[in-house]
Amino acid sequence: MRRKSFRFLVEDENGKSSTVWNITISKEDIYVTPKIMGKSSKISLHKSGKFSWSLREEYIKSGGKMVNGSRHIAKWEMKQHENNTMNHIFRISIPSSELRVDNKTTDKSCLKIKAPPLGQSTIVDLYLSPSIPEPITHLEVINETSGVVIFRHIMSNRKILLCVQRAVVMSPKDLEQLTNTKLWSKRISEGLNTYGVARITNEEAGISGMLEFSPTKA
Repeated sequence: MRRKSFRFLVEDENGKSSTVWNITISKEDIYVTPKIMGKSSKISLHKSGKFSWSLREEYIKSGGKMVNGSRHIAKWEMKQHENNTMNHIFRISIPSSELRVDNKTTDKSCLKIKAPPLGQSTIVDLYLSPSIPEPITHLEVINETSGVVIFRHIMSNRKILLCVQRAVVMSPKDLEQLTNTKLWSKRISEGLNTYGVARITNEEAGISGMLEFSPTKA
């Protein structure tokens, strides 16, 4: 089966936008790559349930530094749900406050999602269904998610990947996490204001994902 890709960004009415997020399906594996780190690293969601955020081999061969002697920045495993239920496998969180004027794309195939007001985040959740042996004529599994389905794909193992988008009001905990992430990034970057993504984890739900952020003084 051919590789399948889906790209999206979040954009507000003033022309500020997120980076372009690329989701690629190769046979039974899923890869998530924000454009800002496309040449250095990628998130791999393997069919085995073993997930990772890793530096690309090309990046290391070109002189890029490894993390604690390894190209793996983080490794984790998918939380297994009961049979016949959707697996919530990944989350992308893009606060409206983190959109930037210098994120531009000429890719006409890139879906542009309207940003919610400040104080809210655009959430894109990835769900994976169980294998469906019979011919698929409709997608009842959508009813097990909340939000707008912006992408769906039937994988070679007959599992259905859904990308579901919604806007949420940021809680005090979300705001604290964003502030701490930006301060952490500035600290490890020797005081420079950096722009990027950071891994986030919802331990209660057993979900990992990525948070996009801008410099502390964008």
